[in-house]
Amino acid sequence: MRNHVKEIAQAIKKWLVKNKDLLSPKYKEIADLTSKELDWMASRKIGNLGGNILKSIQIRKLRGILKQKGIILIVDGDVKNIVKLFKPIDNFKSFEELTLFMKNNNKVGLFHAGTKQMILTKNCTEIVAFLEMCHLKHFEEVGEIAYKGFSTIKKEMYVWKQILSNRSKWTEAELKDSLKYINKERKKAGITEPIKIK
Repeated sequence: MRNHVKEIAQAIKKWLVKNKDLLSPKYKEIADLTSKELDWMASRKIGNLGGNILKSIQIRKLRGILKQKGIILIVDGDVKNIVKLFKPIDNFKSFEELTLFMKNNNKVGLFHAGTKQMILTKNCTEIVAFLEMCHLKHFEEVGEIAYKGFSTIKKEMYVWKQILSNRSKWTEAELKDSLKYINKERKKAGITEPIKIK
């Protein structure tokens, strides 16, 4: 039996050596794909801190989730039918006024509990949408009256804790930027001891 197995193995080896051309890959005969043919595989768009910019499919999914919760999502660059759903927020009577203010003041997103709206800037990253979803989650957990009564720092600390507990999702630059922001808010609130990431 052992000799028979050896004979078969040697016969296979001989055949492989003799017919190696039949087994070699044919990829050498295929011309390189053009960049036009590879376009559909375009790499993911990245934000200024290295995070992923939301894809349109993610925005649609987020819009559906928010709609079920009674929240309107408006993204800068949305079609007119969606933009016309905007409800005035504080001194901002139109969506255009608000987005201009956001651009001029480096604001990239907001959740407004009073009007139940979430606003995101064009080319928003996943972390920005996450932050605003954390504000919404906090709002849902405590209720509208309690949420409106909370200080800015209390709301932002809730969000910071969510960012930190999901830190593996964010780039180092996004984490540092978030840390810088929360420490700035803490300082505004009179808290002098900065948070440090270990």
